[in-house]
Amino acid sequence: MDCDGLKVDDIKALKTSLELREVLRDYNWDDGYEIPHAIAEHPQCELGIALELFWLAGAIAVYLNEVEPTPWRREWIDFCEQLTARILAGTYKPSLFKFEGGPGRVGAYKLRKRGVPEIFITGTTPDG
Repeated sequence: MDCDGLKVDDIKALKTSLELREVLRDYNWDDGYEIPHAIAEHPQCELGIALELFWLAGAIAVYLNEVEPTPWRREWIDFCEQLTARILAGTYKPSLFKFEGGPGRVGAYKLRKRGVPEIFITGTTPDG
C-alpha cells in the first residue's frame, strides 16, 4: 500500500488487521506519529500489530528509561508510553499472525534479566 499522503481518515476507513499491518510495514516513520497513533487506536489493531509498532518505534528504549526527555522527543516518547500502557493493559486482542519482531535469543535473555515483561519479548504472557 502506498503510504504517501495517507491521512488518519484513511486509517479509520480500513476494515481488517491485515490492512493495518500492510500500512505499518510501508510507513515512513520520518512522517511523524499521527498515522502510528491511528493504527494503535484502530479497533482492528491486534496485539501483533501493536508489538510491531512497539519495536519499530523503538519504544523499548523509552520503557527502559534510556532516553533523556527533550522537547523534540516529546511526541515520540508520548507515543511510546501510550502504546506501552495499552499493551500492558491488555487492550489488544490476540493476533491472527504470530508476532516475530522482537529481540533475538541473546537480546531476549538480556531483557528478561532487566525485568521486561514477556509480552514485549515473545508476544505472550508468562501464563500463555
